[in-house]
Amino acid sequence: MSLRSVDFNLEALHADHKYSIVVYSIIQPKTPVLHHSSSE
Repeated sequence: MSLRSVDFNLEALHADHKYSIVVYSIIQPKTPVLHHSSSE
Protein backbone atom coordinates (compact mmCIF):
# COMPACT_ATOMS: atom_id res chain seq x y z
CA MET A 1 0.00 0.00 0.00
CA SER A 2 2.74 2.42 1.00
CA LEU A 3 5.00 1.24 -1.80
CA ARG A 4 2.25 1.77 -4.34
CA SER A 5 1.58 5.27 -3.00
CA VAL A 6 5.27 6.14 -3.14
CA ASP A 7 5.61 4.74 -6.65
CA PHE A 8 2.63 6.81 -7.79
CA ASN A 9 4.09 9.92 -6.18
CA LEU A 10 7.44 9.30 -7.87
CA GLU A 11 5.71 9.01 -11.24
CA ALA A 12 3.76 12.21 -10.62
CA LEU A 13 6.89 14.06 -9.51
CA HIS A 14 8.82 12.79 -12.53
CA ALA A 15 6.09 13.90 -14.94
CA ASP A 16 5.73 17.24 -13.16
CA HIS A 17 9.50 17.74 -13.28
CA LYS A 18 9.60 17.14 -17.04
CA TYR A 19 6.60 19.43 -17.53
CA SER A 20 8.25 22.12 -15.41
CA ILE A 21 11.43 21.92 -17.51
CA VAL A 22 9.44 22.33 -20.73
CA VAL A 23 7.43 25.28 -19.40
CA TYR A 24 10.50 26.87 -17.84
CA SER A 25 12.41 26.45 -21.11
CA ILE A 26 9.62 28.27 -22.94
CA ILE A 27 9.44 31.04 -20.34
CA GLN A 28 13.20 31.35 -19.85
CA PRO A 29 14.81 30.18 -23.13
CA LYS A 30 18.09 31.87 -22.19
CA THR A 31 18.39 29.88 -18.97
CA PRO A 32 20.64 26.78 -19.30
CA VAL A 33 18.07 24.35 -17.88
CA LEU A 34 19.35 21.36 -19.85
CA HIS A 35 22.93 22.08 -18.81
CA HIS A 36 21.83 22.14 -15.17
CA SER A 37 19.70 19.04 -15.59
CA SER A 38 22.19 16.81 -17.41
CA SER A 39 25.65 16.11 -16.06
CA GLU A 40 28.47 17.25 -18.33
